[in-house]
Amino acid sequence: MCRINIEIHKTGLTRTFNVSGKSFSIEVSEHDSIELMVSMLRAQSEVSYIIQEKYDIYMSTQWAPLLIMKKERLGLNVELTRGRIKIQALCLSFEYGINSISRVNDAIYDILNREYGHYNLDFRVFSTTYLEHMLGVDIPNIEKVKFEQRKISELFFFNRKKPKKAKIFEHELYKNLQKKEFDYERAETNYLFESNQERLRRILAEIGANKKDFYTVLYGDEDVVRDGTHRLACIYYLYGDLQVPVMRLYIPDPYYSYSLYNASINNEVVEVIR
Repeated sequence: MCRINIEIHKTGLTRTFNVSGKSFSIEVSEHDSIELMVSMLRAQSEVSYIIQEKYDIYMSTQWAPLLIMKKERLGLNVELTRGRIKIQALCLSFEYGINSISRVNDAIYDILNREYGHYNLDFRVFSTTYLEHMLGVDIPNIEKVKFEQRKISELFFFNRKKPKKAKIFEHELYKNLQKKEFDYERAETNYLFESNQERLRRILAEIGANKKDFYTVLYGDEDVVRDGTHRLACIYYLYGDLQVPVMRLYIPDPYYSYSLYNASINNEVVEVIR
């Protein structure tokens, strides 16, 4: 069993890991601590997906470790092998069984919600991909959160092929759903072993099975979707123009601006859209 505790100090953060009765403490910056936590959440969601959807890949880890995540700056290395998750992070090295994933995740979410979950914000509502790639760096800077309902047609979406806003019926993703072209070429942040086709079919199945509520993320008073485009496109494709729950995050100068995001994907700079 793995327990994770955190203590705040004036000089930074002391992270204390308690693994199998052994205690390890390290001093890290606030942002590095958050990045480590959200990276672990993302890595563990990757492991869960492999176990549930890619059993042949999971079985291959009985003979050779499978690298799930590597971040050299943090010294983070996550491997899946023989039913266990092995983690190296900074000066730490520990492992735990896959049956402990939910307990480790609960511990991390408890930390995030306790330290940064103001305005009734529960970090469990975000996808681990969005937490790790986009929001993590901004978590300490969230100044306000607002919840509301909006129709999908009232929102704008970003077309990556052209740096401009578009309504859902104009968006490339919705058009491809209509044409049933699930394998269109595009840079994605899917699970490691999930194709674009598998991702869209999975989301369509999840929404069709139980119509899960999830929050579409907007920044400030903008109406451009920052997280939730795939699910909204699938909802619009299946059920039409529904009202959906929206979360507005008020963050001064957020990292996830479209100029930075597109520069990272296409190696080019485009104008920030607001």
